[in-house]
Amino acid sequence: YVDCFAYLFGGCTTREDNVSPGPSNDLFKLDMSSDSAYYWTKIKPTERNSGQPCARWHHSATVFDTCKIVVFGGFTASKDLPHLSDVWVLDTAKDVWLSQNDLIADSSEGVSIDSRPFWKDKIVKVDHPCPRGSHSSVLIESFIFVFGGYGGEGFARRDFNDLHVLCLKTWTWFEVDTCGKKPKPRSGHKSVYFDGKLYVMGGWNSVETFDDVHILDIETLSWSQPSDISGPDGW
Repeated sequence: YVDCFAYLFGGCTTREDNVSPGPSNDLFKLDMSSDSAYYWTKIKPTERNSGQPCARWHHSATVFDTCKIVVFGGFTASKDLPHLSDVWVLDTAKDVWLSQNDLIADSSEGVSIDSRPFWKDKIVKVDHPCPRGSHSSVLIESFIFVFGGYGGEGFARRDFNDLHVLCLKTWTWFEVDTCGKKPKPRSGHKSVYFDGKLYVMGGWNSVETFDDVHILDIETLSWSQPSDISGPDGW
């Protein structure tokens, strides 16, 4: 949601042959500026040298800087590249797609971890997370925290419980070495940031479904769980 518009990118839709559904890279926005009527518009964004994101679903989309949306990962219908680990940004003010290479070329700032000295021994720079989808993605200050999901190289399925951070100043990825008891590997879960903590709730993997809650302290990068919590089974 940006300003008074809701944006919809990708997902699964009916293919042109009308035989089977498949992933899309269509982009739409819903104008909600009027209380009496909403309407959809299909957008054809301007492309830079890197083009635009390929068709996908199970990706994440995270708003930052009031008018930009980060799209990460997801799954495709390609036999050569079924799982993705790429980063794209939609600048809604200009309706233009920017690839990670575009963003790195435009960046001139350093990595902002100086204000969190404990992080320096807990994060390692990486090219990108392992390809995945059905992960969670949360904006925390000038970082996007990506937890879990499933995917892997090729068609093999692997469930993840790792944590990666994308710095939005340099477009650099870091893998985070957390402490405490981690959540079990999962996808389809929900994550939310509140008052210095990242909450991870529910989800499933290839073995089980979850109705638990895990809490990551952003300062110390340590996991904990509430002593008592109740709710519906397997949400």
